Amino acid sequence: MGDLGNLLVNLCQSNEHLLKLLPQDATMKDLEDLNEHLKLELRRKCLFLGTVYKIACEEYSWTARQVSEANRRGISWADCCKKAVDAVVAVHGSKFAIKPYTLEMWNKVFRIEKRILSKLPPKMNLRLPFLLNNPTEASLIATWVRSNLDQFSARELTEYIMDTVMITMAKQQILVDSGKLRDDGDLTVSDLDKAIKEHADLLSEEEVLAERTKILDKHRLKEISEATIYKWLKFLGFRHKNFEKTFNCDGHEAEAMVKDRIEFIVKYLDIEQRTNSWVLVKGSDLDALIQEAKVEECIRNFGTDVSSLQTQYSNADSVYEFHIDVSEEFIPFVQNQEWGGDLSCRMLPIHKPVIIVGQDESAFEQHLYSSGTWVDSDGKGAN
Repeated sequence: MGDLGNLLVNLCQSNEHLLKLLPQDATMKDLEDLNEHLKLELRRKCLFLGTVYKIACEEYSWTARQVSEANRRGISWADCCKKAVDAVVAVHGSKFAIKPYTLEMWNKVFRIEKRILSKLPPKMNLRLPFLLNNPTEASLIATWVRSNLDQFSARELTEYIMDTVMITMAKQQILVDSGKLRDDGDLTVSDLDKAIKEHADLLSEEEVLAERTKILDKHRLKEISEATIYKWLKFLGFRHKNFEKTFNCDGHEAEAMVKDRIEFIVKYLDIEQRTNSWVLVKGSDLDALIQEAKVEECIRNFGTDVSSLQTQYSNADSVYEFHIDVSEEFIPFVQNQEWGGDLSCRMLPIHKPVIIVGQDESAFEQHLYSSGTWVDSDGKGAN
């Protein structure tokens, strides 16, 4: 066991040594094709397994057949695994830490298979023939994903691929086979759309669906599962990123924030004209309030002369419209109104009244938002 431990520790140092513990038919090219994360994981397994075998042999004089004797001395395999984990972490840091139970499981598999990797993962070019053979369609899928990063689901992307991308491919192939369309590699999207509209009589639903099935079979696809969608997204350069806890900096005067605030204010003021937040005051009543010093003369600047628009005071020389919050002195004019105020005379007849409900608290359904989002190759997420 001690020699095996030393061998495993040395195997994690180079690709030539690591290749010896891959499946027998594996080549150096297969090893180089493995992603870096998997190769790091394999080396880590070698390091932990080698360390635990060295500890069992050198410190406790274990052999492969002496497990029961060691247990009688009060030394268990779990103790060796825990000591091995502590030894590796002490040298390589906590980023290499695993649970002792994990090392026990690794040992069971290794003692049976004599390999740290029983089977090579499928190669990329065998998993993604559709995207590799159809770069135009792959680009369309990537464009769709970028425009829906904040809200798309695997089901929605599958529907887009099956009902839009592949249906268009099927129609194109039918037109090519019938001689109505030339497949010379210079076909533009607009030309294809035009040809599909011109020869719609040749594109029956049954034939299109049958051709789509042929396209799936050609690329060794029975269906587009959620796992396939995930692989395709990774191939197209997207990755799933978990939301991180952070804080919001004071950006009230940022250009985007100011623009959004102005848009909100304009929209709100437009909606407010459709609410019962207004009061009509005759010119004579306003003059009386000013003379009694209940309001200032300048209050006229906060009102709008709606004499030509209103019909409530037909005999008045002038009528002003004020927002109900301009002065408490205006409240008696609308105290008998059901909704506490008048509708604006400037509200268009085609509009309906609106009630604005304000709330300074928010309530969210649990799990309403996901724990992460998809981002593109530049790390840019949804806007």
